[in-house]
Amino acid sequence: MRNIINVRNLFVLLAALMLAAACADRKPQGGENGAPGTASALPGDSMVYGMACEGCTDSILVFLSEEGGDPDTIDILRATLARRVLGRPRIGDNLAVAFNPDNRHEALCVVNIDRLKGTWAYQVMPTLRRRAVDSAMKDSLPPIPDSIMRKIMVPREYGFTLKRNHAAQPLISGTRDARRNRQSLVQYPRPRFYTEWHLFNGKLILTQESRDSSKESISDTAEILSLRRDSLLLRFAGETKAYYRK
Repeated sequence: MRNIINVRNLFVLLAALMLAAACADRKPQGGENGAPGTASALPGDSMVYGMACEGCTDSILVFLSEEGGDPDTIDILRATLARRVLGRPRIGDNLAVAFNPDNRHEALCVVNIDRLKGTWAYQVMPTLRRRAVDSAMKDSLPPIPDSIMRKIMVPREYGFTLKRNHAAQPLISGTRDARRNRQSLVQYPRPRFYTEWHLFNGKLILTQESRDSSKESISDTAEILSLRRDSLLLRFAGETKAYYRK
């Protein structure tokens, strides 16, 4: 009888240890899917970083702050209805949470950092170079045949990869032969070469170093409109871009 009790106690102990390892005594790690951490958060960022624990639903978030302590049960129903839960939380996911300033037990925005990381791309189309258009008009040349247009109007992929430790890497396809690009009849939009990223009060900050002699950083701020497993929708100051995951 004593052996049976001991076996039961052993199972209870193991279950408690597994739960503690999964959530209560664990802080988000800084690996490939690690959370940014308050130490590297931008000044003025009011979001709280931590990890999703067991028990999350569409209306409830069980959240362990990276500062430690016990997990908190947070109301996210209003955020869910407002589509401000960006990336459905799963157990162990690193999150950034914006709390209601009048109610610490309610979140107004939740960003799944693990879902946000990865490579995101979108397609861009070229336009005819101005000199090619002016030359055709000056010489009264006939329009470019559709067969030629299909060959030169080739889309390219632009985008970025968001990595750990706030590192970013640009994704730009089809730019290897720069000389041929300069001689082409078409031109593509100038890409952004992002090298760093941060979250700031629910928004995504993408930063690139200036490519001129000043070496100053240039940052773009984007509102995250939607974040799903294979799609990301960002609204910048002048446009909205839809990305797909690579």
